[in-house]
Amino acid sequence: LGLLALTLWALLDSFTYLDGGADPRTDEVWRSLAEEVATSDADAVEISPIEVPPAFSLQKFIVISEQRSGTGLLTSLLDHHSNIRCGHEEFNLQLDKTHLHKLMQHDTIDPYMQQLHLFMEELPHSKKIKFGQNQNLTHVGFEIMYNQGVMAYHTNLLHQFRRENIKVIHLIRQNKLLQYISTRSNDLDKREPADGPHDPHPTDPKKSSAVKSLHLKVDVRDVLKFIFRTRGEVGYIEDLLAAEFGTDGYHRIYYENLDRDVQGEMNRVFDFLGVQHEVVESELTKIHEGKRARRYFENGNNRNDIEAALRNSKYAFMLDPDPPSYPGW
Repeated sequence: LGLLALTLWALLDSFTYLDGGADPRTDEVWRSLAEEVATSDADAVEISPIEVPPAFSLQKFIVISEQRSGTGLLTSLLDHHSNIRCGHEEFNLQLDKTHLHKLMQHDTIDPYMQQLHLFMEELPHSKKIKFGQNQNLTHVGFEIMYNQGVMAYHTNLLHQFRRENIKVIHLIRQNKLLQYISTRSNDLDKREPADGPHDPHPTDPKKSSAVKSLHLKVDVRDVLKFIFRTRGEVGYIEDLLAAEFGTDGYHRIYYENLDRDVQGEMNRVFDFLGVQHEVVESELTKIHEGKRARRYFENGNNRNDIEAALRNSKYAFMLDPDPPSYPGW
């Protein structure tokens, strides 16, 4: 196993900031997953001295997260603030997969950072979601998924952010079962679009309802491996952030808290960024709101296996109701 795989294993064995409870690997199903989680090596990439770009009048920030963790909601809320221009997955939207892959294969981080700065410079000239005109902008940023450079450059990327005073927001979704459902439903809609073209962040309730009605044909092990892997990645990134920025140098936000108290959580984000409090809203729909998790799984035996595996682990909380959006298993 490479450095990252060993780190993930150690973190899964020890970290407790997401929730407590017994180690699920005492269960045979969970224990065997460690041998199947494929994670590439993340050996440190040497960072060469680069010239920091000329003074940029806007404060830059980056939202770091995983796919289907609520980044669409968070970035749309940020973009509704009159002083903020917030993009989405710019590395994914503006670069094809081949280009992005090549960008992350360089020996130094320089080309990646140059592309990041290019996005930052272009965003203020693009239209904001709500206001149309970018007046009184003081902040600009966008979201980067773990697999869009964070896991490739890990410590070196975070060091460069701190060096250039780029503020970091880490969005975490604690309920990995719901993240799994959202991920697989999104994948299925890509292959077989339900009621119109695929839209990962729909504003049309009709499209959301169509995606919500999908049923997943999955194996219990696929669900458990996803939970095992994604929790390990979150723990790994959290440790890197704390080591680079300290506990108060970046802002951690949980999707579940944002769902419960949108304005309260956004005010805390605004405090971190250093902008005034404003009432913000999002046009995005909550695709899976109000549907019980078990109803997504087509096979009754799989449903029972998933429930049993989670009930007997420290992840049992993922089956519990979490108002206002999640009615539970």
